[in-house]
Amino acid sequence: MMLTGITNSDLEAILRLEVRGPAGQALVLDTLIDTGFNGYVALSRTQIAVLGLLFHSREVAELADASFTSVRRFQGVVIWQSRERDVIVVEMDGGPMIGMSLLEGTHVGIDVVDGGPVTIQPLAAPP
Repeated sequence: MMLTGITNSDLEAILRLEVRGPAGQALVLDTLIDTGFNGYVALSRTQIAVLGLLFHSREVAELADASFTSVRRFQGVVIWQSRERDVIVVEMDGGPMIGMSLLEGTHVGIDVVDGGPVTIQPLAAPP
């Protein structure tokens, strides 16, 4: 199943993603595709609280400026290619993001112009 998004006026690739909490709470968010983030999903403290996500662990994360910070990780569920998928959600300031772990096994196409299409398709299974 192909997922589609759009490139915004800041030339960021945006994909709409549904994230769910343990009691069925849900948020539909426009998430930034961040190829420098190797996790699954990053949400703000407020979004995590609204979803009632359960604490999983802490880890040290390297930021884009090469500094390190301790981040909290939570258990969450996303709707990915029409199916529920368990993911680790990292608490981070800034807009919601999806990272390379969520995109693993897919082809990502981005037309980098304002309003350009963003497509995500599963790769064919190896023979």
